[in-house]
This record gives sequence, structure tokens and C-alpha cells, in this order.
Amino acid sequence: MEELEKENKRLKERLKMKETHFASLIHDLRNPLTCLIGCFDMFAKEKTKAKKEENLQIMRMSTETLLYLIGKPVFTIHNVE
Repeated sequence: MEELEKENKRLKERLKMKETHFASLIHDLRNPLTCLIGCFDMFAKEKTKAKKEENLQIMRMSTETLLYLIGKPVFTIHNVE
């Protein structure tokens, strides 16, 4: 019985680690996506070329950040296992 309790505790700890890991990944993805949405909205409203170019730069950096994050090995499930 003691072994079952230990195994149950170990499995609960692993589940908690997975939940924390995925919550962190979601947060890391949400930030550049939110930035992109805001920049798209501002880009549509901007009248000056300089402001549009500034927003395009921010959108480019956010897109590159997303590509980097998605390409990281932490997105493979076996790393969490």
C-alpha cells in the first residue's frame, strides 16, 4: 500500500510539473500574439508612414519571436515526460 501512495504522489508531482510547463509556454506565446494584434490595430489607424513602419518593425519582431518559440525543443511532448 505504501508503494501505491508513493507512486500516486510521484504521478501527481509530474502532472503538476506538466501543468506548470504548459502554462509557461502558453504565456510565452500569448505575449507576442497580443503584441501583434495591438500593432495590427494601430497600423490600420495610423496615418503617417513613420508610425506604420514602426508598427511593422514590432510586428516583424513579434513574428520572429513566435517562430523561435515554436521551434524550441520544449514544444515536444517527450521533453515534458
